[in-house]
Amino acid sequence: MLKLFSAVIALLLALFLGSCGGGSSASPPSSLTVTAGDTSVVVNFTATSGVTYWLFYAPGSTINCTDAGSITGYTIVPGITVPYTLPSLSNGTAYSFGINARTNGGPGGACTTLTSVTPRLAGTKTTSNTVPWVASTAVSANSLNGETYGSTFVAVGANGLIYNSSNAVSYTSVTSPITTNLNGVAFFNSQYTAVGDSGKILTSTDATTWTAQTSGTTNKLNAIAGNSSLYVAVGASGTILTSTNGTTWTARVSGTTNELFGVALTNSQWTAVGASGTVLTSADGTTWTTVVSNTTSALSAATYGTSTATNAGIYVISGASGTLLTSTDGTTWTKLTGLATTNNLNSIIYSTQFIAVGDTGTVITSTDGVTWTLQTAVTAANLKTITVGSYIYSALGAAGANILAK
Repeated sequence: MLKLFSAVIALLLALFLGSCGGGSSASPPSSLTVTAGDTSVVVNFTATSGVTYWLFYAPGSTINCTDAGSITGYTIVPGITVPYTLPSLSNGTAYSFGINARTNGGPGGACTTLTSVTPRLAGTKTTSNTVPWVASTAVSANSLNGETYGSTFVAVGANGLIYNSSNAVSYTSVTSPITTNLNGVAFFNSQYTAVGDSGKILTSTDATTWTAQTSGTTNKLNAIAGNSSLYVAVGASGTILTSTNGTTWTARVSGTTNELFGVALTNSQWTAVGASGTVLTSADGTTWTTVVSNTTSALSAATYGTSTATNAGIYVISGASGTLLTSTDGTTWTKLTGLATTNNLNSIIYSTQFIAVGDTGTVITSTDGVTWTLQTAVTAANLKTITVGSYIYSALGAAGANILAK
């Protein structure tokens, strides 16, 4: 493997050091900026038409554009365009960056002045990220109840409203086939699926054209989750529906008449949560078992992630009055004490960390699922949903409230 890597590096170096096709070196770009993100950076500079730019980077404080073999972790990215997002970096690790340029496949010219940047968690206040959340212009005058990310952000809400966005800042309204409230939306199996009041279900493959499906129920549907083989929707009176394609739905026995507010596929286990501390689990999404939650609080959402404290997986459920439950096996639940907030928590996700959002603009974050930090509120609106996509956390809520972190 080491020999293969060395050969690849040698080939890349030969390509940019050697001239071919009459090409020539070019001056390095001006105005180079590298902006830290969550496990990523965004590279920007003033580009010149007809010039090809190569990015060089490595962990640490040293980099150059000629000697790959002398620096551990040295990487070359040929032919970048701006702005360029470099993914899969380690938060808390400093990286150095340089860029050179060429025309017509010629040799690389001089390297830019080196820039060093350290990726960091988004959404959590640090010394290098003192304003982690930003409020944007309200998306709508109506409540936005659910959001997901596929190839674009999709938000749904009151009166059948549907919006999409490429950047979680500016949203575009698209035509909805219904005027019934939509309460949740998810993206899986190359399809967006939204659920709402009176058993309404909509599907779309492009986030723009939506088709109403027959669910077989008139009960309110609050949330949906899925993977490549199964869709699961939950709602009022303990309703659980499943589908293999988002079109044909089958009612399942939940074993409860309590309203279910959230559902998630957590570590190959389905978890549904709801009123009066209801927690249901399923191995296949069709047969469900009630487990003891050790709370009577209404529960809103569930997620699964990796604790930085133990480097092991942990399940987390959010709920009313700041309720947070954790579990190492998805079955035995512990109610956390010393709550970060007493506001209702309406949605929770895990990406590089756990983030939950709730009433009066509440945002709390955790890297281990157990110790939580309350972030500075940037809106007073009730936040109903949070999602992550394209290195952006996006939270939406009442009166179209729209906040984001990146």
